[in-house]
Amino acid sequence: MTEKESNELNRRSSQSESTENDFDEYGEMINDVTDKRQAIDEFFTPKWVAEIMYRLAVKHGFKGGKVLEPSFGKGVFFDVLTENGIPQKDIYGFEIYKPNYDFVAEKYPQINIYPYNFEYEFAPNQKALIRDGIKTSSEFKIETFDLSIGNPPYGNHKSPYSYMWDKNLQIRYEGFFIYLCLQKLKKDGILVFVINSLWLNNSQMYNTQKQMIAEIGELIDAYRLPNNVFKGENRDTSIATDIVVFRKK
Repeated sequence: MTEKESNELNRRSSQSESTENDFDEYGEMINDVTDKRQAIDEFFTPKWVAEIMYRLAVKHGFKGGKVLEPSFGKGVFFDVLTENGIPQKDIYGFEIYKPNYDFVAEKYPQINIYPYNFEYEFAPNQKALIRDGIKTSSEFKIETFDLSIGNPPYGNHKSPYSYMWDKNLQIRYEGFFIYLCLQKLKKDGILVFVINSLWLNNSQMYNTQKQMIAEIGELIDAYRLPNNVFKGENRDTSIATDIVVFRKK
């Protein structure tokens, strides 16, 4: 990471104490989504947040093409993508929870979806996965993408195959997914994620992971979401979250 890039990450971290009022520029986007209040009570990403994230991708240069969603849940980002004209055949996604996978597979039969951990596609020792009955996709490995969008897992990354990667790369799951998704993007491709604010706020603890990311991608935009965005009747998740936008170098 250059000194300029490090300063920019820390500057955005220090400025991320924003509220929903900071979305004045995107107020029209929110007003366009009529089920905003209902969506906030859902377990997964509210649709109005997914809409804003897609429009941020467009603002920063996404003009269509292949899209990657590394942890699709019940498919809210697929809803937004298809409603905005992205063909199902150009969308790829991963989901390890079988009920969600089955739900989305029925709803979007032409989307390319895979029922295992996204990071397994990048495992240096594929023979270990095959030994354990996990067959990854040769088709996915050769694909490159114009956009990666989603709400990745948060926290420390742990899996039976964590030993295959640098532990510093896995210190935060969301940072790990940013790094992996950036690898799959074409040059100047866009990544838009909603992540735990701890990642931007902490300028030192995750610095090695951020340095690895900065080698392949540039943080070009970031916004703090209201704390109650992911708090609904089915859960008590009032953590602070940020939307971050990266461009592939």
